[in-house]
Parts: sequence; structure tokens; C-alpha cells
Amino acid sequence: MAGLRDRIAAKRQAIADKSAGFERSFKWPAGKTYFRLLPGKNEAEEFFEEIGVHWIKSNGKVVTSVGDRQICFGEVCPIREGIESVMAHAREINDDDMLKEAKDMLAKPRFFANGVIIKAPGEFNKEKPELLEFSERTWDQILSQMEDLIEELEEGADLRKEGPFALDAGVVFVLEKSGSGLDTRYNVYTHTKKAKAPAGALEAAVDLSIRVAKLLLRLVQ
Repeated sequence: MAGLRDRIAAKRQAIADKSAGFERSFKWPAGKTYFRLLPGKNEAEEFFEEIGVHWIKSNGKVVTSVGDRQICFGEVCPIREGIESVMAHAREINDDDMLKEAKDMLAKPRFFANGVIIKAPGEFNKEKPELLEFSERTWDQILSQMEDLIEELEEGADLRKEGPFALDAGVVFVLEKSGSGLDTRYNVYTHTKKAKAPAGALEAAVDLSIRVAKLLLRLVQ
């Protein structure tokens, strides 16, 4: 029985290792959520990761999923090329249903960053860093405002002490969510106040590079 126990323990450890670093992203509630971003866990400038996932479907149901190498790694993605070929063929034969099904499978960029929720509708933990997820449009709003915020920073400034990610006085963003379903809208803007990150927030934050890699592995297995 000792051999069986060892085998079970080893398998459970393997499962735990595979799941390590995987954490669900914060679910944005309707209304206004106030939050601040954290600098990168290892390099302050590396404060976000971008991923894209192809959800492969058959008769409208997802049968598997795989990361988009173009979005994730800047490499040629054979899955993307295959889906785009189907889309091109659908346009040639004027098959709108085929075109829509192929478009639904094509990966769209999603952006992940570590942050702290300052104020939000419903329950939240302001002492715990959250994994924040954004669409490309919403993330572009944040980056647009970020450009203005870093304009006055000197070259080589310590982003853990200065600028929008400063641990003692980070910029507070407001994400306003309205509508529902396909009509859901997100609008992001900066607040006049600054917010200090909770003690140990950076250490407790997710390692984004590891998290994204394991998310992709988890999806294709």
C-alpha cells in the first residue's frame, strides 16, 4: 500500500505544480470600480502581459482551445492562418454563417496586469492584489492615459517609487462598467487621488509571465 500512497501523492503534487500560478482574474462589477496598478513583479516596466486564445468550435460548441502564437509570442501562428483561410473562403462563396463561425474562433488580445481594488460595488479585499483582465479597447484607454502620466518622469526613474505605479502613491484609475451581454461597455479614466499599495502587495502579486504560460498550457491540455 505504501507504493500506491506514494503514487497518489506524486500525482497530486504534479497536479498542484501544473495549477500553480493559475489564478482567476477579477470580475468587474457593474458600476464604478476604483483601482491602482502595480509595477512588474520582477522588472517594474513589465507590468502587463498580452495573450490570445483560439476557441475551436464545432456546431457552435467549444471542442478545444489553443494559444495564439502571434499574439502571445509575436510568431507565425498556424492556427490563426488556418482560421483566416476559412474566413477568406467564406467570403469568396458568400457564406455568412461560415464566416461568423470562423470569426468567433479567431483569438482576440486580452491584457493582464496586477492591481489593487480601492473601491468597488459589492465585496472586495483591498489588502489583496488582484489579477486584472482587460480587452484591447479598454487597455488602450489605460495606456493612452499612461503616456501622459510618464511624460515628466526622468530616464531611469525607479517606477516602484515614482510615477503611476509608485507603491506609496500610485495613480487611481476608475473603470465604469455599464450595460450587459454584447452591449457591455467599459470606460476608464484617472482619479485625482493617489493610493498606497498594501504592504507586501508586490510580493503577493502573480508572476504574469509564469501565469500566462501556465494558462496556455492548461488550455491546450
